[in-house]
Amino acid sequence: MKLLLPILPVLMLSLAPLARAQESVPVPPPTQSGDVRLEAALDELEQMVLLRGGTRYDFNRLRALLVERASAATGSFFPACKVRGRFLAAVDALEARAKRYQLHAEDVVEMKIDVLEARLDAAVGELIEKAAARGATREQFQRAKDLIVARARMTASEIDSETVRERLTAAVEEIEEMARFAVLERIHFQRYWAQIVEHRLERATVRLNNRLKYGTATRADYQRIQDLMLDRAQIAIDTPPEACP
Repeated sequence: MKLLLPILPVLMLSLAPLARAQESVPVPPPTQSGDVRLEAALDELEQMVLLRGGTRYDFNRLRALLVERASAATGSFFPACKVRGRFLAAVDALEARAKRYQLHAEDVVEMKIDVLEARLDAAVGELIEKAAARGATREQFQRAKDLIVARARMTASEIDSETVRERLTAAVEEIEEMARFAVLERIHFQRYWAQIVEHRLERATVRLNNRLKYGTATRADYQRIQDLMLDRAQIAIDTPPEACP
């Protein structure tokens, strides 16, 4: 009996996907947008984590929806392949934590913030394209500002959340004002990108330090900081990331 005890957790984890597959999984109607289905999947995963659940099926479904989300980033400053790679690495890290029984609800919340930021990047990326042709509308600027507000709400527990929101909103409003009188180029968005990437780097550094305290830091945490430092350097010299092959 004592010999069986150490392998029981592993056996239970391996059987979880089979048990899960036999259950009826609520799938949102196909008429729902990819973002709505992705948010629903993340909400479900967050609840499963609270119940100490989450299976390979759940993570694979999340991967598929995140790839779909990344493909919508074609107008973003950051190429779709880079967004996709970041998302898949994040899900791999979540699944690895789940296998070590180190996955917490706040890890899923962090994934939600990453998804919202990808939507924000896509919205601002679209503004870059439209503004260059004098075609950016008030609604498109408002959509970017609404996503900035949503981002602030998701990071409301952080001390500088409201300050960052005010700075990002002011940067977008400055761009909107300039767009009324001139044809804008990518460099006009440099201040905005610099501010948001700097804040992402600060958040990633804090997250890494917290995980180091508990011995739960992974390669993905270090890679995220490295990627953000590269983004910051490219923005500083007004060099956009390389396009997808």
